[in-house]
Amino acid sequence: MSRDGFLPAAVLLAAVLAFGSGVPADGLDGVVPGGSVDALAAALAEVGPGGTVVLGAGEHLLTAPVEVTLPGVTVTARPGAVLRGRGAEETGRLVLFRVSADGFTLEGVSIEPAAGHRGDLAVVEVSSGDGARVLACRAEGVTQLVDGG
Repeated sequence: MSRDGFLPAAVLLAAVLAFGSGVPADGLDGVVPGGSVDALAAALAEVGPGGTVVLGAGEHLLTAPVEVTLPGVTVTARPGAVLRGRGAEETGRLVLFRVSADGFTLEGVSIEPAAGHRGDLAVVEVSSGDGARVLACRAEGVTQLVDGG
């Protein structure tokens, strides 16, 4: 510590490099770690309007639709991330995202039904707002990418 009570800049820089700043290095708003179950809705609420949630490598299970009510949010994924949907029952229609806000984007996400889900799997259902953008996603076993907008 210097005589005036402040840490030298070099010491502060070394601490940030060693321990991180708490902000994702890639500048994204929020990351959901692989192995998550129904964690996406809370992550979207946490980043707020215009925010981005990144799915970390690994499987992410949704057992109920994510209600998208904030404008301008984006869900994207790191390599190796797979979003799987499974309905509450073994059969029936499952919607992964139910959108009622402007500007939702789903980009670069691999989407598959989870083991045991034998019904229809729709990725995005738009009930209001200006629609949704689904960009560069890989979808297996999906019956519909966007329903509505």
